[in-house]
Amino acid sequence: MEPKPDLDHPEAIHHLVQTFYGRLLNDPVMAPVFTEVAGVDLDAHLPTIEAYWRKMLLGEKDAYQRNMVAQHEKVHDRMPLQAVHADHWYRHFTATLDSEFEGPYADRAEYLATRILANLMKWLHERDRNRNLDTTEKDGYLPRKDTEEHGKRPSGEEK
Repeated sequence: MEPKPDLDHPEAIHHLVQTFYGRLLNDPVMAPVFTEVAGVDLDAHLPTIEAYWRKMLLGEKDAYQRNMVAQHEKVHDRMPLQAVHADHWYRHFTATLDSEFEGPYADRAEYLATRILANLMKWLHERDRNRNLDTTEKDGYLPRKDTEEHGKRPSGEEK
């Protein structure tokens, strides 16, 4: 069996993004986030995502110049992104990596995806909490919802 390529060149990153988004857009949970909520123009979006991963993996500093968090805040403001979205995104990303790539760059991509996703979800829901919006969930990547079922806040303050 021939070894799988690593993500150490732009063509491999192009293949990663194309394959990954093919999976996302066939997922009934994720497809509406892109097509209905965000209204993504894939012809413009996919090269931007490729540039992001070229910056993260290959160090192409000029490849991606946008604020990734701000882009996701816009989507989150239209429809709160929840643990189910994070789980589906991560499952498709790692499945794409596992089926198509191997090597240190692929390993780094998985590590980065884990950190980026966890930090993004934490940021979005802390921002909501600071704005007195309740978009948190009971389980998953997010803080527990403050309800009678869960009792006091972690700081010990009453609700």
